[in-house]
Amino acid sequence: MSADFLHDDGALRSRVVDFLVVHEDGSEILMDAAGPLGVRLADPGAAYSSVAEDEIRIEPALTNAREMMRYARWTTPLGDRVRLLAWLDDVGSVPLIEAAAAMRGSGEPVGMVMALVLKRFVTIDWRKAPIGPETLVSLRR
Repeated sequence: MSADFLHDDGALRSRVVDFLVVHEDGSEILMDAAGPLGVRLADPGAAYSSVAEDEIRIEPALTNAREMMRYARWTTPLGDRVRLLAWLDDVGSVPLIEAAAAMRGSGEPVGMVMALVLKRFVTIDWRKAPIGPETLVSLRR
């Protein structure tokens, strides 16, 4: 997607951004991986963020993000979602392996939990350690 940017020198330049992120509430943000410094969108009503390259390449976050993104378009069956959210509301956090056991409507239950993470129903700490059976799954508050 192309957008107009105002640079520190006052120049207006169009360029293609790396990502357009559309949240479930319909809000949008333009994002760049290692985007240029000293720029802002010409449209004051639009949101923009640039993530520094050293933040992007941090392990294990990069590997975890790549692994999770394959589930971005997955839809968790309503019964599984409601069951897991109610359980987490009662107990707090559970290991990923236990959360996956609550997913009865899928041949890939861990993928269903990851889909709920990506849709912001539940949360995990995916930046500090590789995702594994003991990764805690919590209700997003």
